[in-house]
Amino acid sequence: MSTPPRIPRFHCILLLALALGTVRPDRASAQVTPEPLTPGQVGHMTLRELMDEEVVYAAARYEQNPSEAASSVTLITAEEIRQFGYRTMQDVLSAVRGFYTSYDRNYSYLGIRGISPPGDYNARVLVLLDGHRLNENTYDGVYIGTDSMIDMSLVERVEVVHGPGASLYGSNAVYAVVNFVTRKATGRPELQVEADAGTLRTRAARARFAGRTARGLDVVFAGSRYASDGQRQIYFPEFATSPTRGITSGTDADDYQRLFARIAGGPWTLESAYAARDKQIPTASYNTVFNDPRSQTSDRRGFASLAYRTRDAARTAIAARVALDHYAYDGQYATDYGDATAADILVNHDVARGTWLTSELQLVRRLGMRHQVLAGGEYRANAQAIRNYDRVVYTNLDVQANVAGIFVQDEWRLHPRVAMVLGVRHDRYPSFGGTTNPRLSAVITASRGTTVKMTYGRSFRPPNL
Repeated sequence: MSTPPRIPRFHCILLLALALGTVRPDRASAQVTPEPLTPGQVGHMTLRELMDEEVVYAAARYEQNPSEAASSVTLITAEEIRQFGYRTMQDVLSAVRGFYTSYDRNYSYLGIRGISPPGDYNARVLVLLDGHRLNENTYDGVYIGTDSMIDMSLVERVEVVHGPGASLYGSNAVYAVVNFVTRKATGRPELQVEADAGTLRTRAARARFAGRTARGLDVVFAGSRYASDGQRQIYFPEFATSPTRGITSGTDADDYQRLFARIAGGPWTLESAYAARDKQIPTASYNTVFNDPRSQTSDRRGFASLAYRTRDAARTAIAARVALDHYAYDGQYATDYGDATAADILVNHDVARGTWLTSELQLVRRLGMRHQVLAGGEYRANAQAIRNYDRVVYTNLDVQANVAGIFVQDEWRLHPRVAMVLGVRHDRYPSFGGTTNPRLSAVITASRGTTVKMTYGRSFRPPNL
């Protein structure tokens, strides 16, 4: 049985980005980037003034002050990421109130206030990168460990919107919506190169080119590579009766590579990312043979998106995006079908592929000083495949399933201190039909330092393949 052909990797996206780098930005839409606050300025600002300087996008699909958002919001800045030395999404999210993470020596998992169902690959939290959905279309999961898609050194801020978010984003936004916002290039082009070495024969290298060109383009290219042998020997008491007396050796290696590119000019942004990771499994999961180095998983995730967003519009703002995503998973599991002799040990292959094309369009219309409406729609064309085989084929599925959703949100400030937000979204799935999910929020500014938010919402997670 041969595995299905791989879709070509996304390395070529970088070449496409370079080719489009000559596009001239819309001069009428050019913005002057404000100067960042200096440490001295920050030291003399009150907490409220610091909050007024911040913005959040994920709470309403447009930028607003966190205190005005219709949800509880946690922001983590680039400075916090640098000071605490966060390297992965897991590091960042484990520091968020109400969140916790775990690791089974293969994948990392995110739990919310004690809820983390076994076998759930983070499918109840929606994770975005610059507003683009990272949850893949086969298991609805998202990578947050060393297999995550972005280096934390490229992140400007992390927006965590607590609570249900299906009224704006549809599936997977059950417990929270997390948006990783990448840094924008503001100065002259420069190249940064870093290299690390550590215990467990860990080697890492990162390179980043960023800057604003003479034509006013915001250009960022970045790449990183990481390799580690992992723990040389690990003891598992569950396998104390094995020939190795519960000790596994040389089965914990971790290797990944990442690429990222963004070119932005005027209202247009072309962005792509690619991540590949290979991880050995030392735990003999799924009743596989203990201490067999052939048991490992390989994961690939990439996307390319072209986004358009008007800025500083007086009454109407338009945002649109078209994106192509790809997901590939290959699991190899050394399985004993007899008495553990060499002839009885086979490698079981677990294979998944997902490709999807997404188009989004939204409109924000300001109806007055205290009233604005957001409306939009999303359509995804999905192609999915799952295979499992060794000597025989156990699973062989190919599915094409297109999904669509429309949403509307009405934000009305009844009083300078009181705002009401009503939103609803309807999604249509070929597997189970339609689902409608509302949200109602009240935001009350009790005083300059106190904001009270009350929210009712409903979310869903569709059955995955």
